[in-house]
Amino acid sequence: MAVPASEVARKPYTLDYVQAAAIPIAARTAWKSLFEVAQLAPDQTVLIHGATGGVGSMAVQLAKWRGTQVIGTASAYNLAFLCELGADTVIDYPTTRFKAGVCDLMLCSIASAAKRNNAHGRCSNQAGSWFR
Repeated sequence: MAVPASEVARKPYTLDYVQAAAIPIAARTAWKSLFEVAQLAPDQTVLIHGATGGVGSMAVQLAKWRGTQVIGTASAYNLAFLCELGADTVIDYPTTRFKAGVCDLMLCSIASAAKRNNAHGRCSNQAGSWFR
């Protein structure tokens, strides 16, 4: 297969080939969910469940790049990492209940988090959208 050099990048030495191959997949999934499907706008707030996983961590960074307010969920172990990714608000999902109406869009990259917290229909405001 031939690919233009401008469309490839070197594999980071800290990643193995499987990890490096997963990055563009996660990034594309986050991009498509946030911008092509949900059409996330800078004046919106997005709640990202699983915000420190592959798709979630890319979604946090892309949403911040777009200029939106980002609320991310993670376990206590990953809260500092979530802040480093750029989340405006972090939620320790095992210990914190979500408030209704806190976001315009909810992206759930792990279905178990939404089910555990009964998040579907509670986190988005009346005009909000839910994507999984």
